[in-house]
Amino acid sequence: MKCLYFLFEAFERLENKYNYLDNYVIPVVADWSGQVNIRRAITLRINKGDEFGISKQVLSLIPIIGPLHISLNNRETLFQTYYFFFEELYHHLFGEKKILSHKPKQTVINLILDLTFNGWKKIRNIIMNRFENSKDIEYRMIIDLLDNSIPHTLDIYTTLFRSIYFEGYLEGVARIWILFQRLRRHNYNKASLVFLTLQIIQNAKIIDVERNSNLSFKEAFVNTRNPAISQVKLNYLEKKVSLFLFSLFDEIFYNLENTNQIDNNKYPSFALLSFKTNIDVNVFPLAWSTKNKPFKNKFCDAENCLLPNNIELSNNSIIILICGYGFHKECLNSCNGNCSHCFNYLSLEIKKNANSLTERLNIPLKDNEKPLVEKSVYDNNTNENIDKNIQEIIENLEQNIDNQFENLYQKWSNYNSL
Repeated sequence: MKCLYFLFEAFERLENKYNYLDNYVIPVVADWSGQVNIRRAITLRINKGDEFGISKQVLSLIPIIGPLHISLNNRETLFQTYYFFFEELYHHLFGEKKILSHKPKQTVINLILDLTFNGWKKIRNIIMNRFENSKDIEYRMIIDLLDNSIPHTLDIYTTLFRSIYFEGYLEGVARIWILFQRLRRHNYNKASLVFLTLQIIQNAKIIDVERNSNLSFKEAFVNTRNPAISQVKLNYLEKKVSLFLFSLFDEIFYNLENTNQIDNNKYPSFALLSFKTNIDVNVFPLAWSTKNKPFKNKFCDAENCLLPNNIELSNNSIIILICGYGFHKECLNSCNGNCSHCFNYLSLEIKKNANSLTERLNIPLKDNEKPLVEKSVYDNNTNENIDKNIQEIIENLEQNIDNQFENLYQKWSNYNSL
Protein backbone atom coordinates (compact mmCIF):
# COMPACT_ATOMS: atom_id res chain seq x y z
CA MET A 1 0.00 0.00 0.00
CA LYS A 2 3.02 2.30 0.15
CA CYS A 3 2.54 2.95 -3.57
CA LEU A 4 -0.84 4.51 -2.80
CA TYR A 5 0.55 6.77 -0.12
CA PHE A 6 3.35 8.00 -2.38
CA LEU A 7 0.88 8.75 -5.16
CA PHE A 8 -1.51 10.58 -2.88
CA GLU A 9 1.31 12.63 -1.37
CA ALA A 10 2.52 13.58 -4.84
CA PHE A 11 -0.91 14.88 -5.79
CA GLU A 12 -1.85 16.34 -2.41
CA ARG A 13 -1.18 19.93 -3.39
CA LEU A 14 -3.05 19.59 -6.66
CA GLU A 15 -5.90 17.93 -4.84
CA ASN A 16 -6.26 20.71 -2.29
CA LYS A 17 -6.27 23.40 -4.94
CA TYR A 18 -7.99 21.79 -7.92
CA ASN A 19 -9.70 18.62 -6.58
CA TYR A 20 -7.43 16.81 -9.01
CA LEU A 21 -8.38 13.25 -8.11
CA ASP A 22 -12.07 14.04 -8.41
CA ASN A 23 -11.67 15.18 -12.00
CA TYR A 24 -8.77 13.20 -13.47
CA VAL A 25 -7.36 9.69 -13.48
CA ILE A 26 -3.78 8.64 -12.83
CA PRO A 27 -2.33 5.71 -14.81
CA VAL A 28 -0.12 3.64 -12.49
CA VAL A 29 2.35 1.81 -14.73
CA ALA A 30 3.91 -0.84 -12.50
CA ASP A 31 5.05 -4.41 -12.21
CA TRP A 32 2.50 -6.83 -10.75
CA SER A 33 3.92 -6.47 -7.25
CA GLY A 34 3.42 -2.72 -7.52
CA GLN A 35 -0.20 -2.86 -8.59
CA VAL A 36 -1.84 -5.93 -7.02
CA ASN A 37 -2.68 -4.21 -3.72
CA ILE A 38 -3.85 -1.09 -5.53
CA ARG A 39 -6.25 -3.32 -7.46
CA ARG A 40 -7.40 -4.88 -4.20
CA ALA A 41 -8.07 -1.45 -2.73
CA ILE A 42 -10.07 -0.43 -5.81
CA THR A 43 -12.09 -3.66 -5.74
CA LEU A 44 -12.84 -3.36 -2.03
CA ARG A 45 -13.84 0.30 -2.38
CA ILE A 46 -16.26 -0.57 -5.20
CA ASN A 47 -17.75 -3.59 -3.42
CA LYS A 48 -17.61 -2.49 0.24
CA GLY A 49 -17.64 1.30 0.11
CA ASP A 50 -15.78 2.92 3.01
CA GLU A 51 -16.11 -0.16 5.25
CA PHE A 52 -12.33 -0.66 5.26
CA GLY A 53 -11.46 3.03 5.37
CA ILE A 54 -10.35 3.18 1.75
CA SER A 55 -10.67 6.64 0.22
CA LYS A 56 -12.87 6.98 -2.85
CA GLN A 57 -9.94 8.73 -4.51
CA VAL A 58 -8.37 5.32 -5.07
CA LEU A 59 -10.89 4.92 -7.90
CA SER A 60 -8.95 7.57 -9.82
CA LEU A 61 -5.99 5.20 -10.16
CA ILE A 62 -5.68 2.92 -13.20
CA PRO A 63 -3.03 0.22 -12.60
CA ILE A 64 -1.41 -0.97 -15.82
CA ILE A 65 1.46 -3.40 -16.21
CA GLY A 66 4.18 -1.70 -18.23
CA PRO A 67 5.36 -3.09 -21.57
CA LEU A 68 8.94 -3.22 -20.34
CA HIS A 69 7.84 -5.20 -17.27
CA ILE A 70 6.14 -7.74 -19.53
CA SER A 71 9.19 -8.01 -21.76
CA LEU A 72 11.76 -8.35 -18.97
CA ASN A 73 9.73 -10.92 -17.04
CA ASN A 74 9.16 -12.88 -20.22
CA ARG A 75 12.89 -12.97 -21.01
CA GLU A 76 13.84 -13.96 -17.48
CA THR A 77 11.14 -16.64 -17.29
CA LEU A 78 12.16 -18.13 -20.63
CA PHE A 79 15.83 -18.16 -19.65
CA GLN A 80 15.13 -19.78 -16.28
CA THR A 81 12.84 -22.44 -17.74
CA TYR A 82 15.22 -23.48 -20.51
CA TYR A 83 18.42 -23.00 -18.52
CA PHE A 84 19.48 -26.58 -19.36
CA PHE A 85 19.56 -25.57 -23.04
CA PHE A 86 21.19 -22.16 -22.63
CA GLU A 87 23.88 -23.52 -20.31
CA GLU A 88 25.01 -26.05 -22.92
CA LEU A 89 24.97 -23.36 -25.59
CA TYR A 90 26.97 -20.99 -23.38
CA HIS A 91 29.66 -23.61 -22.80
CA HIS A 92 29.85 -24.27 -26.53
CA LEU A 93 30.30 -20.57 -27.23
CA PHE A 94 32.72 -19.60 -24.49
CA GLY A 95 34.25 -22.80 -23.11
CA GLU A 96 33.33 -25.54 -20.64
CA LYS A 97 34.98 -23.71 -17.73
CA LYS A 98 32.91 -20.57 -18.20
CA ILE A 99 30.05 -20.37 -15.70
CA LEU A 100 26.61 -19.16 -16.73
CA SER A 101 24.72 -17.68 -13.81
CA HIS A 102 21.22 -18.97 -13.14
CA LYS A 103 20.18 -15.34 -12.77
CA PRO A 104 22.39 -13.29 -15.10
CA LYS A 105 21.98 -9.63 -15.87
CA GLN A 106 19.63 -8.59 -18.63
CA THR A 107 22.52 -7.79 -20.97
CA VAL A 108 23.66 -11.41 -20.87
CA ILE A 109 20.13 -12.78 -21.31
CA ASN A 110 19.52 -10.45 -24.25
CA LEU A 111 22.81 -11.41 -25.90
CA ILE A 112 22.17 -15.15 -25.57
CA LEU A 113 18.58 -14.92 -26.83
CA ASP A 114 19.62 -12.78 -29.79
CA LEU A 115 22.53 -15.03 -30.74
CA THR A 116 20.34 -18.12 -30.43
CA PHE A 117 17.67 -16.75 -32.73
CA ASN A 118 20.08 -15.48 -35.37
CA GLY A 119 22.07 -18.71 -35.30
CA TRP A 120 18.83 -20.64 -35.74
CA LYS A 121 17.71 -18.52 -38.70
CA LYS A 122 20.83 -19.48 -40.64
CA ILE A 123 19.97 -23.19 -40.59
CA ARG A 124 16.22 -23.30 -39.94
CA ASN A 125 15.10 -24.55 -43.34
CA ILE A 126 17.52 -27.45 -43.71
CA ILE A 127 16.87 -28.61 -40.13
CA MET A 128 13.11 -28.63 -40.64
CA ASN A 129 13.44 -30.29 -44.05
CA ARG A 130 15.24 -33.23 -42.47
CA PHE A 131 12.67 -33.74 -39.71
CA GLU A 132 9.69 -32.86 -41.92
CA ASN A 133 6.48 -33.36 -39.89
CA SER A 134 7.94 -35.23 -36.94
CA LYS A 135 5.82 -35.12 -33.77
CA ASP A 136 8.71 -36.24 -31.57
CA ILE A 137 8.28 -34.49 -28.23
CA GLU A 138 11.91 -33.41 -27.81
CA TYR A 139 12.08 -32.07 -31.35
CA ARG A 140 8.80 -30.16 -30.94
CA MET A 141 10.09 -28.68 -27.67
CA ILE A 142 13.18 -27.20 -29.33
CA ILE A 143 11.22 -25.98 -32.36
CA ASP A 144 8.74 -24.26 -30.06
CA LEU A 145 11.62 -22.56 -28.24
CA LEU A 146 13.60 -21.51 -31.32
CA ASP A 147 10.78 -20.77 -33.75
CA ASN A 148 8.13 -19.40 -31.41
CA SER A 149 9.07 -18.40 -27.86
CA ILE A 150 12.46 -16.76 -28.49
CA PRO A 151 11.51 -14.65 -31.55
CA HIS A 152 8.31 -13.50 -29.89
CA THR A 153 10.16 -12.67 -26.69
CA LEU A 154 12.63 -10.56 -28.65
CA ASP A 155 9.89 -8.78 -30.64
CA ILE A 156 7.24 -7.96 -28.03
CA TYR A 157 8.90 -4.78 -26.78
CA THR A 158 11.76 -3.88 -29.11
CA THR A 159 9.75 -4.30 -32.32
CA LEU A 160 6.00 -4.30 -31.71
CA PHE A 161 5.78 -1.76 -28.90
CA ARG A 162 8.54 0.62 -29.95
CA SER A 163 7.34 0.70 -33.55
CA ILE A 164 3.92 1.84 -32.26
CA TYR A 165 2.16 -1.18 -33.77
CA PHE A 166 -0.40 -1.46 -31.00
CA GLU A 167 -2.65 -4.06 -32.63
CA GLY A 168 0.35 -6.37 -33.01
CA TYR A 169 1.43 -5.59 -29.46
CA LEU A 170 -1.96 -6.65 -28.08
CA GLU A 171 -1.74 -9.93 -29.95
CA GLY A 172 1.78 -10.28 -28.59
CA VAL A 173 0.60 -9.83 -25.00
CA ALA A 174 -2.02 -12.54 -25.60
CA ARG A 175 0.74 -14.91 -26.73
CA ILE A 176 2.84 -13.90 -23.71
CA TRP A 177 -0.11 -14.78 -21.48
CA ILE A 178 -0.23 -18.25 -23.07
CA LEU A 179 3.47 -18.70 -22.32
CA PHE A 180 3.07 -17.52 -18.70
CA GLN A 181 0.09 -19.85 -18.32
CA ARG A 182 1.98 -22.86 -19.66
CA LEU A 183 5.02 -22.12 -17.51
CA ARG A 184 2.77 -21.63 -14.46
CA ARG A 185 3.77 -18.07 -13.62
CA HIS A 186 0.86 -17.66 -11.24
CA ASN A 187 0.96 -13.88 -11.03
CA TYR A 188 2.00 -12.86 -14.50
CA ASN A 189 -0.57 -15.09 -16.14
CA LYS A 190 -3.12 -12.88 -14.36
CA ALA A 191 -1.31 -9.57 -14.89
CA SER A 192 -1.15 -10.00 -18.66
CA LEU A 193 -4.76 -11.22 -18.72
CA VAL A 194 -5.91 -8.10 -16.87
CA PHE A 195 -4.06 -5.97 -19.42
CA LEU A 196 -6.13 -7.51 -22.19
CA THR A 197 -9.48 -6.46 -20.74
CA LEU A 198 -11.62 -4.23 -22.93
CA GLN A 199 -11.39 -1.15 -20.75
CA ILE A 200 -7.59 -1.17 -20.76
CA ILE A 201 -7.53 -1.76 -24.51
CA GLN A 202 -9.76 1.25 -25.13
CA ASN A 203 -7.64 3.46 -22.87
CA ALA A 204 -4.47 2.20 -24.52
CA LYS A 205 -5.81 3.15 -27.96
CA ILE A 206 -6.02 6.73 -26.73
CA ILE A 207 -2.42 6.49 -25.58
CA ASP A 208 -1.55 5.03 -28.99
CA VAL A 209 -2.97 8.10 -30.74
CA GLU A 210 -0.98 10.39 -28.46
CA ARG A 211 2.19 8.46 -29.17
CA ASN A 212 1.69 8.70 -32.93
CA SER A 213 1.47 12.48 -32.71
CA ASN A 214 4.35 12.93 -30.28
CA LEU A 215 7.80 12.32 -31.73
CA SER A 216 9.59 12.86 -28.43
CA PHE A 217 7.54 10.05 -26.85
CA LYS A 218 8.69 7.61 -29.53
CA GLU A 219 12.30 8.73 -29.30
CA ALA A 220 12.30 8.11 -25.55
CA PHE A 221 12.14 4.36 -26.23
CA VAL A 222 14.79 4.24 -28.95
CA ASN A 223 18.31 3.29 -27.97
CA THR A 224 20.68 5.16 -30.27
CA ARG A 225 23.90 3.90 -28.72
CA ASN A 226 26.28 1.83 -30.82
CA PRO A 227 26.41 -1.86 -29.90
CA ALA A 228 29.38 -2.82 -27.74
CA ILE A 229 30.11 -5.95 -29.78
CA SER A 230 31.36 -5.67 -33.35
CA GLN A 231 29.29 -7.17 -36.15
CA VAL A 232 32.21 -9.43 -37.07
CA LYS A 233 32.19 -11.02 -33.62
CA LEU A 234 28.41 -11.28 -33.63
CA ASN A 235 28.50 -13.12 -36.96
CA TYR A 236 31.14 -15.45 -35.56
CA LEU A 237 29.06 -16.19 -32.44
CA GLU A 238 25.92 -16.74 -34.51
CA LYS A 239 27.72 -19.35 -36.61
CA LYS A 240 28.94 -21.04 -33.44
CA VAL A 241 25.31 -21.19 -32.31
CA SER A 242 24.45 -22.80 -35.66
CA LEU A 243 27.17 -25.42 -35.14
CA PHE A 244 25.83 -26.16 -31.67
CA LEU A 245 22.31 -26.57 -33.06
CA PHE A 246 23.55 -28.87 -35.85
CA SER A 247 25.06 -31.12 -33.19
CA LEU A 248 21.98 -30.92 -30.97
CA PHE A 249 19.55 -31.81 -33.74
CA ASP A 250 21.77 -34.73 -34.72
CA GLU A 251 21.36 -36.03 -31.16
CA ILE A 252 17.61 -35.47 -31.28
CA PHE A 253 17.35 -37.23 -34.64
CA TYR A 254 19.00 -40.38 -33.31
CA ASN A 255 16.84 -40.27 -30.17
CA LEU A 256 13.50 -39.86 -31.93
CA GLU A 257 10.52 -41.28 -30.01
CA ASN A 258 12.70 -42.13 -27.00
CA THR A 259 11.56 -39.41 -24.59
CA ASN A 260 9.96 -41.15 -21.61
CA GLN A 261 7.74 -39.99 -18.78
CA ILE A 262 9.39 -40.86 -15.47
CA ASP A 263 6.60 -40.24 -12.93
CA ASN A 264 2.84 -39.82 -12.61
CA ASN A 265 2.74 -36.54 -10.74
CA LYS A 266 0.15 -33.88 -11.48
CA TYR A 267 2.84 -32.18 -13.53
CA PRO A 268 4.94 -35.15 -14.67
CA SER A 269 8.64 -35.12 -15.46
CA PHE A 270 10.32 -36.47 -18.58
CA ALA A 271 13.82 -37.71 -19.36
CA LEU A 272 15.46 -35.91 -22.28
CA LEU A 273 18.14 -38.17 -23.73
CA SER A 274 19.71 -35.49 -25.90
CA PHE A 275 20.26 -33.22 -22.89
CA LYS A 276 20.79 -35.99 -20.33
CA THR A 277 18.44 -34.28 -17.91
CA ASN A 278 14.91 -34.50 -16.53
CA ILE A 279 12.46 -31.68 -17.14
CA ASP A 280 8.95 -30.62 -16.13
CA VAL A 281 6.11 -31.10 -18.62
CA ASN A 282 5.61 -27.32 -18.79
CA VAL A 283 8.79 -27.07 -20.90
CA PHE A 284 7.01 -28.87 -23.74
CA PRO A 285 4.74 -27.06 -26.22
CA LEU A 286 1.20 -26.16 -25.21
CA ALA A 287 -0.34 -29.45 -26.40
CA TRP A 288 1.27 -31.33 -23.50
CA SER A 289 -0.44 -29.04 -20.97
CA THR A 290 -3.90 -29.91 -22.26
CA LYS A 291 -6.15 -32.80 -21.32
CA ASN A 292 -5.70 -34.62 -24.64
CA LYS A 293 -2.03 -35.13 -25.46
CA PRO A 294 -0.91 -35.59 -29.09
CA PHE A 295 -1.23 -39.15 -30.38
CA LYS A 296 1.97 -41.17 -30.64
CA ASN A 297 0.61 -43.91 -32.88
CA LYS A 298 -1.12 -41.79 -35.50
CA PHE A 299 -0.59 -38.46 -37.17
CA CYS A 300 -3.89 -36.56 -36.98
CA ASP A 301 -5.03 -35.34 -33.56
CA ALA A 302 -8.47 -34.16 -34.70
CA GLU A 303 -11.29 -35.46 -32.51
CA ASN A 304 -13.18 -36.56 -35.62
CA CYS A 305 -10.46 -37.26 -38.17
CA LEU A 306 -11.81 -37.25 -41.72
CA LEU A 307 -9.06 -39.39 -43.27
CA PRO A 308 -7.36 -42.71 -42.48
CA ASN A 309 -3.94 -42.12 -40.92
CA ASN A 310 -2.26 -44.62 -43.22
CA ILE A 311 -3.32 -42.80 -46.38
CA GLU A 312 -0.50 -41.51 -48.57
CA LEU A 313 -0.46 -37.71 -48.32
CA SER A 314 1.99 -35.10 -49.51
CA ASN A 315 3.70 -32.82 -47.00
CA ASN A 316 1.43 -30.02 -48.18
CA SER A 317 -1.60 -31.96 -46.95
CA ILE A 318 -0.45 -32.40 -43.34
CA ILE A 319 0.22 -29.72 -40.75
CA ILE A 320 2.04 -29.66 -37.42
CA LEU A 321 0.99 -26.63 -35.38
CA ILE A 322 3.47 -24.90 -33.08
CA CYS A 323 1.47 -26.21 -30.11
CA GLY A 324 2.51 -29.76 -31.08
CA TYR A 325 -0.74 -31.13 -32.48
CA GLY A 326 -0.82 -32.61 -35.98
CA PHE A 327 -3.72 -32.40 -38.44
CA HIS A 328 -4.65 -33.34 -41.94
CA LYS A 329 -5.31 -30.09 -43.73
CA GLU A 330 -8.91 -31.15 -44.36
CA CYS A 331 -9.43 -31.86 -40.65
CA LEU A 332 -7.98 -28.51 -39.60
CA ASN A 333 -10.11 -26.68 -42.17
CA SER A 334 -13.21 -28.38 -40.76
CA CYS A 335 -12.36 -26.68 -37.43
CA ASN A 336 -12.02 -23.27 -39.11
CA GLY A 337 -8.26 -23.51 -38.85
CA ASN A 338 -8.33 -23.58 -35.04
CA CYS A 339 -6.94 -26.18 -32.68
CA SER A 340 -9.95 -27.18 -30.58
CA HIS A 341 -7.76 -28.85 -27.94
CA CYS A 342 -5.81 -25.67 -27.19
CA PHE A 343 -8.91 -23.48 -27.48
CA ASN A 344 -10.75 -25.54 -24.87
CA TYR A 345 -7.74 -25.60 -22.55
CA LEU A 346 -7.10 -21.85 -22.77
CA SER A 347 -10.79 -21.00 -22.37
CA LEU A 348 -10.93 -23.02 -19.17
CA GLU A 349 -7.71 -21.48 -17.83
CA ILE A 350 -9.00 -17.96 -18.51
CA LYS A 351 -12.05 -18.71 -16.36
CA LYS A 352 -9.87 -20.20 -13.61
CA ASN A 353 -7.53 -17.21 -13.63
CA ALA A 354 -10.42 -14.75 -13.59
CA ASN A 355 -12.05 -16.52 -10.63
CA SER A 356 -8.75 -16.77 -8.76
CA LEU A 357 -7.98 -13.09 -9.33
CA THR A 358 -11.47 -12.02 -8.27
CA GLU A 359 -11.11 -14.01 -5.06
CA ARG A 360 -7.70 -12.50 -4.37
CA LEU A 361 -8.83 -8.93 -4.99
CA ASN A 362 -11.67 -9.30 -2.49
CA ILE A 363 -9.39 -10.27 0.40
CA PRO A 364 -9.57 -7.47 3.03
CA LEU A 365 -6.42 -5.42 3.47
CA LYS A 366 -4.54 -5.99 6.73
CA ASP A 367 -1.70 -4.18 8.44
CA ASN A 368 1.76 -5.64 7.83
CA GLU A 369 0.37 -8.30 5.52
CA LYS A 370 2.68 -10.36 3.34
CA PRO A 371 2.59 -9.41 -0.35
CA LEU A 372 0.47 -11.69 -2.51
CA VAL A 373 3.08 -11.99 -5.22
CA GLU A 374 5.71 -14.51 -6.12
CA LYS A 375 9.36 -13.60 -5.81
CA SER A 376 10.95 -12.20 -8.94
CA VAL A 377 13.13 -14.62 -10.86
CA TYR A 378 15.64 -11.86 -11.43
CA ASP A 379 18.34 -10.92 -8.95
CA ASN A 380 20.51 -8.05 -10.11
CA ASN A 381 23.28 -8.81 -7.62
CA THR A 382 23.78 -12.48 -8.43
CA ASN A 383 27.10 -13.43 -10.00
CA GLU A 384 27.68 -9.86 -11.16
CA ASN A 385 31.38 -10.46 -11.70
CA ILE A 386 30.63 -13.28 -14.14
CA ASP A 387 28.40 -10.98 -16.17
CA LYS A 388 31.05 -8.24 -16.25
CA ASN A 389 33.49 -10.63 -17.89
CA ILE A 390 31.29 -11.30 -20.92
CA GLN A 391 32.91 -8.53 -22.97
CA GLU A 392 36.40 -9.78 -22.13
CA ILE A 393 35.43 -13.34 -23.13
CA ILE A 394 34.05 -12.18 -26.47
CA GLU A 395 37.14 -10.09 -27.23
CA ASN A 396 39.36 -13.17 -26.92
CA LEU A 397 37.33 -15.42 -29.21
CA GLU A 398 38.87 -16.92 -32.30
CA GLN A 399 37.03 -16.13 -35.50
CA ASN A 400 38.08 -18.83 -37.97
CA ILE A 401 34.85 -20.77 -38.17
CA ASP A 402 33.52 -20.26 -41.70
CA ASN A 403 34.84 -23.52 -43.16
CA GLN A 404 33.41 -25.60 -40.33
CA PHE A 405 30.03 -23.95 -40.75
CA GLU A 406 29.97 -24.42 -44.53
CA ASN A 407 30.94 -28.10 -44.25
CA LEU A 408 28.20 -28.90 -41.76
CA TYR A 409 25.66 -26.86 -43.68
CA GLN A 410 26.42 -28.85 -46.83
CA LYS A 411 26.28 -32.12 -44.91
CA TRP A 412 22.82 -31.35 -43.58
CA SER A 413 21.67 -30.17 -46.99
CA ASN A 414 22.49 -33.63 -48.35
CA TYR A 415 20.56 -35.52 -45.66
CA ASN A 416 17.47 -37.38 -46.73
CA SER A 417 14.35 -36.37 -44.88
CA LEU A 418 12.51 -38.69 -42.49
